[in-house]
Amino acid sequence: MGVLRYFPIFSAVALFATADPTPIDVRAKVPGGGQAILRVQFRKGVLVESKPLPKSFLLRRSLGPWAAYEDLSAEGKRWVLEALFPEDEWNRAEVRHLVRWPELESVWLMAALFTGHGQNYDKLEHANPKNPEKLSAKDLWRIPQDLLSPELGGSGTLPGYHQP
Repeated sequence: MGVLRYFPIFSAVALFATADPTPIDVRAKVPGGGQAILRVQFRKGVLVESKPLPKSFLLRRSLGPWAAYEDLSAEGKRWVLEALFPEDEWNRAEVRHLVRWPELESVWLMAALFTGHGQNYDKLEHANPKNPEKLSAKDLWRIPQDLLSPELGGSGTLPGYHQP
């Protein structure tokens, strides 16, 4: 009976230890005025408050209060990435991405956001052989132009987009 008495305590500890990290909300200025909330959420990717966005940022209207990253136009996606990751460097050869939220970012999410498909994570790891899969703040990840999604100015060829 003594074991049964302690079981609920261990269950509560296990639940606490596996809780998802709190989402991060960032307010960003929208071109033409106003602000929108950008949310980075563990295992759900990036969501954007849709109402304040210009029509040119959305692939379709009437999405509800939030738009998923994949529902954004190329212009909208680039705006989101620049707002969420202002320290990233964009140049002709590559994007140099600095990890900002290691508890929410993953190699899969980086691949999804920058290359157009999360399944490119292995190619992204191959392009960054010295980086560990477990991310830390300020880790520098290179997204070469040949992996970068065509809608972001790259020559990546894998179609489709899937967030975690």
